[in-house]
Amino acid sequence: MIFKGSCWRIGNGNTTKIWGDNWIPSHHEFKVMTTGNSNQHNSKVKELINIESPNWDLEILHSLLLPLDHAHIQQIPLLNLSNQDELMWMYAIDGIYSVKSRYKAIKEWQTQSKTPSATSSSKSTVWKKIWALNTISRHKVMIWSILQNSLPVRSELNKGGIPCSILCPICNFRVETITHAFMTCPDINITWFGSRLTIKFSDCPNPNFVNWLFDFILHNKESTIIEIGAIIYSIWHARNLSIYENQWIHEEKIILRAENSLRDLFSAQMPKGASAAKSHLSPSSNTHLIRSNLEAPQQRVAKWRKPKLGFVKANSDANMKVLGHWGLGAIIRNEKGLVMAAATWLSPGSDDLLLAEAYALFRTMVLARDCGFQRIIFESDSKLLVHKVKDERIHNRSYLGYLIEEIRRQQCLFATCSFNFTHRSGNKVAHHMAQLAHEKPNEVWIEEMHVAINNMYFHDLMN
Repeated sequence: MIFKGSCWRIGNGNTTKIWGDNWIPSHHEFKVMTTGNSNQHNSKVKELINIESPNWDLEILHSLLLPLDHAHIQQIPLLNLSNQDELMWMYAIDGIYSVKSRYKAIKEWQTQSKTPSATSSSKSTVWKKIWALNTISRHKVMIWSILQNSLPVRSELNKGGIPCSILCPICNFRVETITHAFMTCPDINITWFGSRLTIKFSDCPNPNFVNWLFDFILHNKESTIIEIGAIIYSIWHARNLSIYENQWIHEEKIILRAENSLRDLFSAQMPKGASAAKSHLSPSSNTHLIRSNLEAPQQRVAKWRKPKLGFVKANSDANMKVLGHWGLGAIIRNEKGLVMAAATWLSPGSDDLLLAEAYALFRTMVLARDCGFQRIIFESDSKLLVHKVKDERIHNRSYLGYLIEEIRRQQCLFATCSFNFTHRSGNKVAHHMAQLAHEKPNEVWIEEMHVAINNMYFHDLMN
């Protein structure tokens, strides 16, 4: 069982076999899909690596493996070929095996093996229940669109050739799919749990919102389905406001909007003169669990600040607007705010934004070292990344842990080195450099920067 849930974290590739071993994190069962011949069964991953770069040897990858395989292999970061391959447990965020994560893995495998496909009779039942709902028409259309997988979430728009960011506009952390938008986004989790239904999606071992919604409609009564529809629509409305009007809607307001829409519907349907009974959709549901956060003071807009005399400051960021690729950007400025160096990198990468941010920081440290800077402050708009880098008590066997180990090793190469968190508004130039990486990849500027970033740079300098 441990072997089934484990995956090799590639260091130098000396230990891991190309065929038979688990080593591709984004693949089902973590194995290559290409069938190898009998002469290749003992071939090691090191044979796919160009040790001079170090990087994946694209010529060998293309000659040995199917496109589906080599595309995912290129997303695996190679940092230090002196590192040995290590096993990581794929059912824990930190890659470390535990009894709790073992239980989670078993439940997920059981769910995968037992989930039946929807029968024609169950589909018919669900469609009839949806269109017979005594609720707002747009709520029914919303449910239908989700079950048809036809909702224009960003990942689907990108696949259809529409250029846009693929990140969730609410959390800006993961790729926006239907499941993420309505189920696994941390902010949306709070919304569901804070509602009257107190749904806790974190307990789902194998999250798939379309399947969950289908099953929910099939086995629940009309009034509960109507509530679900109202919450779903309110979540989507809040998501659209964040994109098109740059408004962030608090979880409590999402819940109250859903409740109010149904209260207005029931009031409109009530005969004239009838007294309104107390609605079961009371705002006293669970919104008290999150109301205190609503009253928290708003944070000020952060600005980029010059480093102290004798130091330089290096800002980094990652962009994931193209599926399967990371756009990485960096800018290094002195105590006067003048540009000392800037760079862009385009790298194959997974949909893990935290991993992308860590790789951007690592590449920025290599750039600073190559430029000869000795007293430096590294700044990122990923608070979680900065925390993990600074807290040496945190042990992590995943690829994120691998990157953090390398970042800490790089730290020893500077006379003075520190890591700071800044809000996105204080990291705008690096953010735009990361966007530029998709158009101007793998370029370095010394004591200058690309003309497309000038306005943002001068805005920082004036402030």
